[in-house]
Amino acid sequence: MSLEARQKILGLLYEQWFKNYLVGLSLHRLVELLGLEQNDVSQYVEILQSMALIQQNNIGWYIITINGIDTHEENLPPSLISHKKQERKMILETLRPLYNLDIHNLMCNEELAKLIGINDPNYLLAVVRYLENKELIHLEKFTRGNFYIRLSALGFQSLQDLTTDNAVVMSTAYRILFSLENRFRQFIESRMRSKNGSEWWNKCISHGIKRKVDQKRQDELSLGWKVSTWLSGGQEF
Repeated sequence: MSLEARQKILGLLYEQWFKNYLVGLSLHRLVELLGLEQNDVSQYVEILQSMALIQQNNIGWYIITINGIDTHEENLPPSLISHKKQERKMILETLRPLYNLDIHNLMCNEELAKLIGINDPNYLLAVVRYLENKELIHLEKFTRGNFYIRLSALGFQSLQDLTTDNAVVMSTAYRILFSLENRFRQFIESRMRSKNGSEWWNKCISHGIKRKVDQKRQDELSLGWKVSTWLSGGQEF
């Protein structure tokens, strides 16, 4: 029960962060929401505080920490996490053109909200605060819900790392597909040759397919590509 209750507390404070990250929840409110004894809830929040997953704000209410957010998100459905990560990445990408022009260029919250399509100002500010605590952005001139932000050097580097990661993924995927394609070719040739002899290509393949193969071969050669040699008689494909 202790672990389950702690996870529920973390979940409640996680939800509260994205509603109004400054306010948090009081101990009395947590007791009401959980339906547990106050002494038990007090013990659970102390454990979470010792793990640096939650903390108290200036009025003594509990708020989730950035570490707490990351920990809670590890247990959320992948589709939800993917959406949240995409939102955060979108903010960074929206700030990148300004950073490329001048690293000190700022964007106001109203313009940011329009560009990324987040209409809830409290939610947007909570996401921005998360990114600020991750040192991916700089939050400046924050007054009465209005703010200006700019991309940090770390935020810019994180976008470069994502580009590199995507390139690595695509490169790996290409190698896998290339290997599979050639294995299929070898399998087809082996089966056709065993059943129909070395002239299987000429005897069994229709003229329409042969024309397509010839056209594909010519197209690839015209582009300077090296085409593979897998057909009988050393024909290239």
